[in-house]
Amino acid sequence: MTADFELLENVKKIELLAINGTNRMMTTAELERVTIHDACKWIAMTATTEVILNPSLLFVSLGGNHAPIPFEVISTEQKPVVMCISPLFAAENWQNLLVSLHIYKRFGAFMHLYIRSVVSPMLEILKVYEEEGYVTLKPWNRINLLNRDERDFNPNLNVEFRSQAAAQTDCLLRYKEASEFVAFVDLDDLILPRQANNYLNEFRFLAAEHPTVAYFTYSKENTKTRAYKRANVFSIEHVLRSIQYEQTTETGKMIAIPSKVNNTWMEWASIMIEFLNIDHRLEKKTMRNL
Repeated sequence: MTADFELLENVKKIELLAINGTNRMMTTAELERVTIHDACKWIAMTATTEVILNPSLLFVSLGGNHAPIPFEVISTEQKPVVMCISPLFAAENWQNLLVSLHIYKRFGAFMHLYIRSVVSPMLEILKVYEEEGYVTLKPWNRINLLNRDERDFNPNLNVEFRSQAAAQTDCLLRYKEASEFVAFVDLDDLILPRQANNYLNEFRFLAAEHPTVAYFTYSKENTKTRAYKRANVFSIEHVLRSIQYEQTTETGKMIAIPSKVNNTWMEWASIMIEFLNIDHRLEKKTMRNL
């Protein structure tokens, strides 16, 4: 959930009402902060509790009034490694998209993409890959306040990178029971396994060597590449062979072990838990087209 960070100063818990075919149950959920700073007025937070089995309706109780909460029953179909792509906004670089789709598939990862807006040709490409079972597309909607005009206050101008932390936490929870490892990357990031022939074997090796860590971060080195602008001559091999290093590094993105992490900010978990930084050349790279 996303809300004004001042809420946490006065509200530590919220009341939830869950209803199924035969029973109803009131329960208390504790609020936990996800965003680690107050730079943006609206932040990501989670509310955790147990509810009645097989709920058909879920409400948050506020001052005696009940507001419905939309929810989904998440599939537990096994996807050992998932790449969660941060919300796409005005996305148009189809070259990066194709490289990511094929590299992640080649090394055994499933992609989950959040979409705010993309150009039509990219959406058509993504729909083809979704039909083939390589990716899942999830709309990532703007925040709309029903009781306040956006001309007076627009919450979308007061969140961090289109609520990226909320999207990543949503992705983590969606695959918590279906995946062994969940990575959080941008569309122009690539993670390349160096110690095994696929992501699953590499991440399992790291987890076995460091059994107390909850997530890994791979060092990130910026690169630039050359890519054809015409689809009929575009080549992923050409893109990869043209990589040039810019000799600059940035904070790497994280790969979480879902059984040990319940939420995450953009670059690292929001609570102090043990992690491992993997610092090897080519482990993670960010592509920038020339």
